[in-house]
Amino acid sequence: MTRNVTQRWRFVRKRWLPVTLMLVLAIGALAGNALAINGNISPGAIEIDSPSANLYPTAANSTDWVKDSLPNTDPASLVDSVATGVIVGTTGAVATGHWNGARIVDGVGSGEQDIFRTGGKEDDLSTWNVGPGSVGSSKYDVTQAYLANNHTDLFFGMERSGNNGTTAFDFEFTQAAPQSTYIPTRTVGDVLFTFEMQGSGGSGSAVPHYFRWNGGSYVEQVPPPPSLVSTINQASIPAAPWGYVNSHDDWTTGNLDRFEFAEARVAISSLPGVNACGGFAYTQVRTRSSATSGSDLKDTTRIFRYEFGGPSAGQTLSSNCSQQMLYDGSASRDSSGGTNLTYSWAFTPPTGVTLSGTGITGPDAAGAYHSTLVSGVANVGLPSSGVFSQTATIASVLTVAEAGTPCTISTTPGSVVVDRVLSAVATKTGADGSTLCATVTGATNGATSLQWQRFDGTSWVNITGATSATLSYCNFAADATPGPVSFSIGADNYTGKLYSVQLRLHAERNLHGNLCSTDSAPVTVKLVNAVDP
Repeated sequence: MTRNVTQRWRFVRKRWLPVTLMLVLAIGALAGNALAINGNISPGAIEIDSPSANLYPTAANSTDWVKDSLPNTDPASLVDSVATGVIVGTTGAVATGHWNGARIVDGVGSGEQDIFRTGGKEDDLSTWNVGPGSVGSSKYDVTQAYLANNHTDLFFGMERSGNNGTTAFDFEFTQAAPQSTYIPTRTVGDVLFTFEMQGSGGSGSAVPHYFRWNGGSYVEQVPPPPSLVSTINQASIPAAPWGYVNSHDDWTTGNLDRFEFAEARVAISSLPGVNACGGFAYTQVRTRSSATSGSDLKDTTRIFRYEFGGPSAGQTLSSNCSQQMLYDGSASRDSSGGTNLTYSWAFTPPTGVTLSGTGITGPDAAGAYHSTLVSGVANVGLPSSGVFSQTATIASVLTVAEAGTPCTISTTPGSVVVDRVLSAVATKTGADGSTLCATVTGATNGATSLQWQRFDGTSWVNITGATSATLSYCNFAADATPGPVSFSIGADNYTGKLYSVQLRLHAERNLHGNLCSTDSAPVTVKLVNAVDP
């Protein structure tokens, strides 16, 4: 009696702070918007140690749940029951170590926010009433669970904080988005794996069960898939470096008691919509008293979307001021988030447009050009037509293949517009002897701003207000130092002052986010003041 009163007081005293904390940690957990987690560790494979499960690799160059015991400086969060980094006291005892796959962490003790408050039955979602409370026995607390996969297998890990009696761990994989944070949407063919962790005296086991949803209930498949194997720790084992939850609902470090950790493996072909190259399932971890359909549900996690990986392709296309196309596939990733990929680009320009440059080959029989670079630049040749505003829209598809696997994926078709290089010309078109002004006319292929400039002997300077296509230039005497000149008109000789000014047209336009500019070739205009000697 005294123990029960103490536990209840601890729950009431601490309850409000954890409620606030968990609301912050789980923000964004809305119906149909479950967190997406990629647990692919290909080409690795979690050791399923038999006859006694553990978390650390035991063979050279092997992989297990614990990746390392280094300080963990990853940004710490807990969203939809999936931990990133370590929140000391909430998802670990210390910020030490990293793991393979996904680590699923549920609240315990006074921080427990999602138990089945009125029991609930596996097949009847209408009986599910999830909220804060106590599961009554530490063995039913989902403290930590693990999921990982490679191209062939799915791996499970599970911990409980009590080791006496039976705890059935459910891992449910559904194909459709959930109804809410805790209530799945079930479709024919959905899969439920249940592992009955048992411990009594000196013996323990983790008995696997495999169920499929038939539209009204989960039906056990007998025999289960031959790839389904499971094991439990038959002796005390070192806990993960970030710690574990003990029977007093405290995060601590040290050793897990026997029968508190189990792990399992099954071929991913046992799941609908999943294959060696990817797929996903909405996933939830629960506990109940046994694997029978009438057993009471005890604890649960939030539902999250588990991604089985496979490569992803991402392309970025752009153009520049130099009549070039820039392509970049560096956003592509292999199954485990790396870049163990090969790249295959296909570029299709309009008829008459050519591509060239480092890594560019083609065209092939279909008129497409290709590249196997991660990223590059292609020179775009436009037909000679004299039409300044000519452009070309080039279509692109990137296909990536993950090395050592049969997995490929392509982007949706993309395109980029490449414009002809901005150009400008300036031509003398007239002179007025009465006003002593010269007229210069400019032309461009689509400039959005114009500026006439003159050369002052050192640099080009803007002519104030000269921003239209035609310039009437009269400022010879102010802008130029004259030189002597002698010349003849008919039989008469003249001497005078020659003013010579160089003009050019500076043009600019904003091209697909790039400010492009160009200058015409200089044009020289002259003025002579002369007398008849």
